[in-house]
Amino acid sequence: MSKIRNLVGEKFGLLTVVAHAGTEKSSGGVIFQMWKCECDCGGERVSRSNNLVSGRNKSCGCRSHGYKKHGMHDHPLRTTRSSIIQRCENPKNPNYKSYGARGIKICDEWRRSLPAFIEHMVSIGWEEGCGLSVDRIDNDGNYEPGNIRLATATTQARNNRRNRLVKYKGQVKTLAEWSEVAGIPYERLRYRLSHGWSVESALFQPCAA
Repeated sequence: MSKIRNLVGEKFGLLTVVAHAGTEKSSGGVIFQMWKCECDCGGERVSRSNNLVSGRNKSCGCRSHGYKKHGMHDHPLRTTRSSIIQRCENPKNPNYKSYGARGIKICDEWRRSLPAFIEHMVSIGWEEGCGLSVDRIDNDGNYEPGNIRLATATTQARNNRRNRLVKYKGQVKTLAEWSEVAGIPYERLRYRLSHGWSVESALFQPCAA
């Protein structure tokens, strides 16, 4: 039995393969591998391997409707959603190990519908040119309503799971946040804690003149 070619992550025309979708048997008994694809316009399509590889299927059908059937091909959040899907579902994506491999998913509603994703982002304050990006509140949670906020690059960096969290008198903050609160340079604070200083001394002992 020949090895099945994994098409996830490959692009055919306007279609990007995002997941395997099982098999389909033709009327002649031939078994075809099926693939779920996302179109550049925001639409979706499930297609056979041979139709993708041969170039028979190149879009979700929007090309026959003037390409912009969904009216959202150029929407900035289309790329955002596509990137989320890729890092959650595509093992070939360089960020998959930090997302999909950890069990992080995008909710079914947003996975199925680009308009639903855009509508929610707008409802929480997104607007074109705002300079804010989509961030998860719980870094171990999914991309879903209730766990999404709009954040600056600084906020996103602080929410990185690799950031060290420090607890002092019941408050948990990242090292960067405590650095600002205490007025201690970040690297000095990190050095103190890594060399056995108590949290209180590290935070509040004045720096030598």
